Amino acid sequence: MAVARHPSRLLVAALGIYFIVNIAVRLALPATLELDEAEQVFHSQWLLLGYGPQPPLYNWLQIAVFSLTGRSIFGLSLLKNLLLFSCYLFYWLAARKALKDDGLRIAAVLGLLTLPQVSYMAQQDLTHTVGLLSATSLFLAAFYSLLDKPSPGAYALAGLAVGLGFLSKYNFVLLPIAALASALTVRELRARVFDPRILLAFAIALVIVLPHVGWLIQNLDMATARTLEKMNEDGDPWSWFSPIKGIASLAVAIIAFSALTVVIFLAAVRLRAGDIMRAKTPPIVVTERMIMILIAALAVVIVITGATHIRERWLDPFLLVLPLYLAMKVEAAGTGSLLTRKGLLAIPLLVMIAVPVSIYARVATAGLSGDYTKLNVPFDRLARDIAPLKPSLIVADDRHLAGNLLLHMPDVPVMTAQYPEFVTAAKGDGPKVYVWRGGKDWSIPERLQPFLPANDPDRVIRAPQFPYHFARGRDSYRFAYTAENP
Repeated sequence: MAVARHPSRLLVAALGIYFIVNIAVRLALPATLELDEAEQVFHSQWLLLGYGPQPPLYNWLQIAVFSLTGRSIFGLSLLKNLLLFSCYLFYWLAARKALKDDGLRIAAVLGLLTLPQVSYMAQQDLTHTVGLLSATSLFLAAFYSLLDKPSPGAYALAGLAVGLGFLSKYNFVLLPIAALASALTVRELRARVFDPRILLAFAIALVIVLPHVGWLIQNLDMATARTLEKMNEDGDPWSWFSPIKGIASLAVAIIAFSALTVVIFLAAVRLRAGDIMRAKTPPIVVTERMIMILIAALAVVIVITGATHIRERWLDPFLLVLPLYLAMKVEAAGTGSLLTRKGLLAIPLLVMIAVPVSIYARVATAGLSGDYTKLNVPFDRLARDIAPLKPSLIVADDRHLAGNLLLHMPDVPVMTAQYPEFVTAAKGDGPKVYVWRGGKDWSIPERLQPFLPANDPDRVIRAPQFPYHFARGRDSYRFAYTAENP
């Protein structure tokens, strides 16, 4: 009864159950890793200041969790769902500062479930972006605390959020810059920017990011090359048409990111939409301008870099504020009951059911269509096939193979030809084993060949074939490997 009298406690309890269910669903799926999960397992062999194109915070947190759970599916899912849970909790803190009505606060938090990149894609196969979601919500909590009532604690929290956000994803840095710029344009809020206590925020952020910034300066090419490749994957980045293509891609990504949330909002407010859109308060104005500055900054980045392809998840730090912004508009117009009706709140609750069900069904029903996912690939069978060799080192062709083999053979050092800069020493007296995906002819991939000893006429290649998890009939997956005598 106590929980029923406190809707916020009910919200926290419901979210807690939701994320526990998602952990249980992940554990019920095959012990195979998605691409980002495999990369986390692979990189957990080293504690470094940087790992390539992504900042290192998520890697550090994953290593810490693995120190308690071992390299495991549970350790991977536990960290992901704890961070997602914290994202919703921090968003609740932001809503408490930005909104007065408890019902609207709950509606804003549940609104996150209507953002597919937050509710579904984050559960499917994302790691660093999950850390970004948590850091972004923490920044919003600090930002709206400063708009409501500036204090040393709020400035310190802002500095903490900026530091953690930068170490989660580099694109986060645009968010605090846009927040500062937008606050400068609102007379009532300008004093927050020139408050001497903002130096505390800068100092905390600087202390957090400085060690990694030193690494970043020395490894700038490694940190940026892969991201630029993804942004330009649709063609020539420097053709005259690329800026138009890039801006169009940005527009499509914004619509896809926010469409469901906006449609639900419009369905709720209906004839009052005009009044709500005209409602203004200083926090609403600064939020609107922050979003516009962010979109303009992204357009500039697209033109400068020649980017032609913008992925929806890259918009997470820029549009995560959307449900809260819409709730602020509704409250300012005095129409809060439109967003807090029980029928409307049932939509995000249905999402809570649909996400874990679809995550499980996507893998468990793959055999019906023959469209198998990464989680259907039988890496566990491959590891059992290699284990009798007692290898001293495994060199895998790609990071997905490497992470999956390390998951199932945690005592064997693993390298990958995809990341040759990550070197580890052999352990024990067993042979080195070289592993790749078999395909039709199971010939040794070109990038793996430099790792093998030259002129080995007695080399034996095994090409085992195992059924997919949840396979249809005789559907199977072929691997290949060869061992070098110690």
